[in-house]
Amino acid sequence: MSPLRRLDLYVLKEVLPFFGLGLSLYTFALFTTRLFDLMDLLIYKGAALGVVINLLSYMLPEILSLAIPMSLLLGVLLGMNRLSMDSEYLALRSLGISLGRLLRPVLILAALLFCCNIYLTFSVVPRANYSFTTKYLEIAFVSTEKEMAPRTFHTTLPSLTLYFQDRTEDQKWNRLFLYDTAEAKKNRLLLAERADYYLNKEEKQAYLRLYNGMLHLYDLDDPSRYSTYQFSYLIQPLPTDLIFPQAVMQKRRSQQGMDELTRNLTNKAYRQNRRALLCEWNRRLSLPFANFVFALLGLGLGLAVRKGGFSLSLVVVIVYYTLFSWGENFALDGYLSPWFGLWASNVLFFAIGLTIIIRGHKISGSGRGEGLKRGEKKERSSFQEPRKVLKLRLPEVRFRFPNILDRYLIRLFLKVFLLVFLSLLTIFLIVTFFELIDDILENQKPVSLLLKYLWYYFPQIFFYILPVSGLTTTLVTLGFLSKSNEVTALKALGMNLHRFTFTLLLLGVLISGVSFGLQERVLPQSNIKATELRNRILDNRPPSHFPLQHWLSGQEDLFYRFTFFDEEKSLFKDLQLFFLSPAGNSLKRRIQAKEAVYKEGTILLKDGWEVLFDEGSFRLFRSFKTLSLSVSETQGFFSTAPPDPESMNLFQLRSYISFLEKNRLQSRTYKVEAAFKVAFPLVNFIMILFGIPFALKVGRSGTLGGIGFSILLSLVYWLMVGAFRSLGNAGVLSPFIAAMGANILFLSLALFLFSRVKR
Repeated sequence: MSPLRRLDLYVLKEVLPFFGLGLSLYTFALFTTRLFDLMDLLIYKGAALGVVINLLSYMLPEILSLAIPMSLLLGVLLGMNRLSMDSEYLALRSLGISLGRLLRPVLILAALLFCCNIYLTFSVVPRANYSFTTKYLEIAFVSTEKEMAPRTFHTTLPSLTLYFQDRTEDQKWNRLFLYDTAEAKKNRLLLAERADYYLNKEEKQAYLRLYNGMLHLYDLDDPSRYSTYQFSYLIQPLPTDLIFPQAVMQKRRSQQGMDELTRNLTNKAYRQNRRALLCEWNRRLSLPFANFVFALLGLGLGLAVRKGGFSLSLVVVIVYYTLFSWGENFALDGYLSPWFGLWASNVLFFAIGLTIIIRGHKISGSGRGEGLKRGEKKERSSFQEPRKVLKLRLPEVRFRFPNILDRYLIRLFLKVFLLVFLSLLTIFLIVTFFELIDDILENQKPVSLLLKYLWYYFPQIFFYILPVSGLTTTLVTLGFLSKSNEVTALKALGMNLHRFTFTLLLLGVLISGVSFGLQERVLPQSNIKATELRNRILDNRPPSHFPLQHWLSGQEDLFYRFTFFDEEKSLFKDLQLFFLSPAGNSLKRRIQAKEAVYKEGTILLKDGWEVLFDEGSFRLFRSFKTLSLSVSETQGFFSTAPPDPESMNLFQLRSYISFLEKNRLQSRTYKVEAAFKVAFPLVNFIMILFGIPFALKVGRSGTLGGIGFSILLSLVYWLMVGAFRSLGNAGVLSPFIAAMGANILFLSLALFLFSRVKR
């Protein structure tokens, strides 16, 4: 093999590990935000594991098409930076090898990745996007029995509201309440002592079987024509077209293959969308070309800078994709041509990279002799200096805390932790930035609004990345100490490794405390503000009258249904009240009014009607102009919107759970979230405990292996958390097991591995 070919392989050997690291980081960051939704499909919607794996595979092509160019920039920049810092580039220059010669293996790698990206964006991504959307909608709209929680009003189907009190030992439902508005001029109400739910996905059949109940019918135009029927057994068909939707929809431009896209460009029916189709066509070609752009930039910047290569790559990615998004939106709005709007960022960054390469080539050619002379002069002067004697003072090994070794380990851990944490934080901020920049431009919002959102969303990202940062830091720190033979030296001195790692465990406890404090003190307020800003970015404005809950279960077997509730005026619109019998399979009284006002435990109803029943059968109908009714519920029962658990601390969440239980409302989801508020901060300590035995066993394998392992382990943990949480929300597991299940498994394995560490 010729020396030049060996040089190509050597350069690729430097670049590829960092490229793989970047691909893992960016893919992990892009995947993490969607894992919980897929876990809900797996557990909560009853989707098969194979279907969820298919959905993951449908997501992967688009994620890779974005991650590959960014990873190439990171790989080239860090690889070249390593050659520069170790003076290997200086040695190559002294041998007459120019900067342009180093560009050849980098361009070969960029060309291979360009072909890969072209195949993804032209063929794989459109098909995967369409398959993901259709499959996701097909699963997401299917209601399953696992979703049916007791003491909850289920309104998944637009025309039906379903409620039941609890489940029997044979999993039938007790005290069923079914409100049906499917018919335009008739209103149906079904009450049953027991019921069960039949669903057959293969044959697309769905119905309810009801036992011992009453059927209520009345005409919307003439409520006085009210009738009731008693039954011992009744089958209630469910609308299969809504339960099993045919996920057939028109393909969006991002879901059209290149043959469809090209054909539609010449189709007169798509004349109005021609500009959007041209933008999509140019987008699919310009994004893969970013591999060449980032290869040039990575080579030039990697050899030019001495420190901060990782941060510099992130800055380049942010600026590039921001300009790219602006160009695409300006092209869609007609301010720029599709070609210029989608290629401007490539042209600009390609010119910058080429300029850096040309300047570096000139410096390389003119300064080769001078660099060699400086090296010789430096070498000569080093021989004239007297040899220095290295004195090694070993620390006295004691259990006293903190001793010199503890302080040394803490300083090293904090340095690495800061670097890892800032790197992960930047990646997650980039992912969030690119998720919303298109909405900012499309909705004509100022970019400052997005920056403000990122500021308030920052604590939540901080909270999420603490565990993976602690694990990665543990692996890198102990890997560094093993590589420098410091762990071996400690063993030779008789140091107990359990005592040595005691410092790291204390740091894990400290990080868990910080995580819990952040969750309780900062996140509730910052999440409320972040949600508000996100709604402004997406134009999700709340209505002037907040549609709190159309259905509420009050005290004394009383159900409320209303369209709107004005908090300031305490005003109801279209209020209905259902007074249930103690058995729950019949009504005692029913009231309906166009308008009602709440005041100090009394509801004043206006322009409505009332029906009285005798043992469930119709007895009396009467209309009224006004009717006063005393109720046990306070105004807060009606005006408190269901809060987001992430906007409450643990004390507030437990108080809200007590409120729900007092009013006989469903609280299981909130109990699971409350348990998670205790469980999640503990994972910081568990991850560090898990990383210690692994790092000591791997030893000299390097930091890249440790970082890759931490990413894989974190991904497995998030998958387990999503699975346990969905099982808890579905009622399969208790809230405690749902929250602590993943922690218990990881802690058990970590303790087992830690116990096997040789002292």
